[in-house]
Amino acid sequence: MQHRISQRSMRNGCLPSLASALAFAVSSAVWLCAACQSTPPVQSKEPLAASAHSGTTAAAQATQPLKGSEEETSAGAPMPEPAAVKLASPPPGTAPAPGAVAAAESAKKSAGKAGDKAAADPPAQAGKAAQGTVVSEEAFSTWLQATSPAKAGAPVQLEAVLVAKPPYHCNPEYPHKLKLSAAPAGLAYPEETVRGMKVTPERSVLAFPVQAERAGKPTVSGTLSFSVCTAERCMVEKRDISLALDVM
Repeated sequence: MQHRISQRSMRNGCLPSLASALAFAVSSAVWLCAACQSTPPVQSKEPLAASAHSGTTAAAQATQPLKGSEEETSAGAPMPEPAAVKLASPPPGTAPAPGAVAAAESAKKSAGKAGDKAAADPPAQAGKAAQGTVVSEEAFSTWLQATSPAKAGAPVQLEAVLVAKPPYHCNPEYPHKLKLSAAPAGLAYPEETVRGMKVTPERSVLAFPVQAERAGKPTVSGTLSFSVCTAERCMVEKRDISLALDVM
């Protein structure tokens, strides 16, 4: 009987101890799990740096083509060569088109004909100044002049010239004029009396046009009224002047 009571007492004493130990173990496990969850895991910095570097490189590579295209656009890159130019210059070893050969031969022949014609036809000579009969005296000289040959169907410019000989000078106060004779066949005068001489002390010129109607050798004639002076006196004179035109 005592032995049973002793065994029961031992059981009753061990059970509270086992329960306490089990409760302590459970609480320790819970605390350890909570501590593990609250503490962040330690990771190496090198993978993060490598990842950041890779991300920067990828971003730069992604934006590089766009930047290059913008620079090319702003710099004004040349347009591609037109297709017509490429066709005009075939690659080496390629036979030219028959049409291109014919065009080149035609241009060569035309250039040759133009050169032969230029060599055969002498250049047209420029007109030269033709001078009529000169009336020359002690105080002055006067005459008619024009460019010869003249062209039929076109106006011809004539000039009545007065030259004063020292000590004389052309009188700027005098109303110089040229009264034309009747127009010969093949010529037409716009007016019978011509005025408006440009006077300088040494040389004065009265320019006027006539109309050459057809080819020939008509003579223009008239009477020039003029005045030359010195410090002591003035001379008022009239002289007949003429010029034979060569109209072609």
